[in-house]
Amino acid sequence: TYINGVEGRLPGKGWSYAGSVRSALNQLASEFGFSWSIQDGVFQAVGDTAVLPGPIVELNGGNGGLISVSPLQAGQGEERMGVAVRAIFIPGILPGGSIRVKSEITPSLNGEYRIARASYSLDTFSDDWCMDLECYTRLD
Repeated sequence: TYINGVEGRLPGKGWSYAGSVRSALNQLASEFGFSWSIQDGVFQAVGDTAVLPGPIVELNGGNGGLISVSPLQAGQGEERMGVAVRAIFIPGILPGGSIRVKSEITPSLNGEYRIARASYSLDTFSDDWCMDLECYTRLD
């Protein structure tokens, strides 16, 4: 279990929930301001203003990592800015971690982002070794 930047207290009488574990964790994450995932069988929770420890990986077109980047907006009134990134798979890039985008084609999207969601397409029978990332500016 890895927990970083998650604070809060459940009511004195505890907390109960009827439904799937995924739904329960999503509800708790919404109430207490964190994101959660399971990586290699290990539960991790990272506060909305925290990131996983480790280096910030730079994705740019020059090193072959960045394939595409496009703008995203989320939240009430779409006040939270972010990017959708497609890149060559790089081991260790996980939800809760940080990336730096450096695009010559869309320089307005350059900057550091926190990874909210990641999906990986790793096909040993084709050239598809990509990751799709949904990333948002940090809420510091």
